[in-house]
Amino acid sequence: MRAGCFAELRVIHLLNRRFVPFYFNTGGPGLGKDQAAADFVKGKVKNKWAHFTAFTGKGEALDESEVYADKDGIFDFLMSLLRKHPEFDHMTETEKKTLATAKENLKDDASQLAAGELLEELGRYAEAGPYYQRILDGEGGGAARADAHRGLARMARYEKKWDNLERILAIAEKENAGKRLGLEGDVATERAYRLLADKKYEEVRALLDKHIKAHPDSKRMGEMHFNAGVACFFLKDLDWAYYHWCWVVENIPDDHMQRRCYIAAAHKGMPYPNPELGGFQSNQKGGNIQVIQAAYANGRKVYERLKSSY
Repeated sequence: MRAGCFAELRVIHLLNRRFVPFYFNTGGPGLGKDQAAADFVKGKVKNKWAHFTAFTGKGEALDESEVYADKDGIFDFLMSLLRKHPEFDHMTETEKKTLATAKENLKDDASQLAAGELLEELGRYAEAGPYYQRILDGEGGGAARADAHRGLARMARYEKKWDNLERILAIAEKENAGKRLGLEGDVATERAYRLLADKKYEEVRALLDKHIKAHPDSKRMGEMHFNAGVACFFLKDLDWAYYHWCWVVENIPDDHMQRRCYIAAAHKGMPYPNPELGGFQSNQKGGNIQVIQAAYANGRKVYERLKSSY
């Protein structure tokens, strides 16, 4: 799950806003074994494999996700739960204050940004957009303006509105050139998502290679390397795919993309399909941890061989 939905920031933010996450393991290898939790869910869930089940505070099971659901599937699952059970989707007092402050201070960029980010984290993109846009319509600059561009681009990507995303990126790119908002890595990262959707893998690789080298301090480095690796995978240049994925694991282990990169690098040892790699599935069965570790170790050897030449 950490390689899929838990690597997706919008899933993390929504969980923290409206749910109380609890991880446990009912059996098999790995951490988190909890007999009390296993007893609690007995007879309440349809399967014992990796998935989400939502419960009320009284222990009533509401719904459960598909096994190994991907990042978009889990987000849609969580949003569907909130639509079906609006009693769990009401604004907290702090959230109400954030929105009220923004409405009372329309020209204050910090207030608009806080409201926009709140609504975005709740998956209410149509409501969040005007707050971000109000910042861009104003005269302010600096961090809030850059974050407004980032917010609009993220939401367009989440909704797969690729033409709208390109329009947003073109505006951000133009502003960035004049105001130096530090958006170079963000624009490249978001554009790469669009190009991946269009299966333009050569363009993805060239774009990300350029920006990885030009902006080594970008906060989007994990995403850039991961997607560069995906592009290389589909171009059948597996050695460089290993390089990009292992770079994240070995150099920025706290990045939210770390585990997704690890699983991609170990794809030949994984027992279930990888949706990021076109549904690639190895011939491994049962999730043998030693097999997975060996598969990653083989990828890491390639990384070590190539890292001095990138």
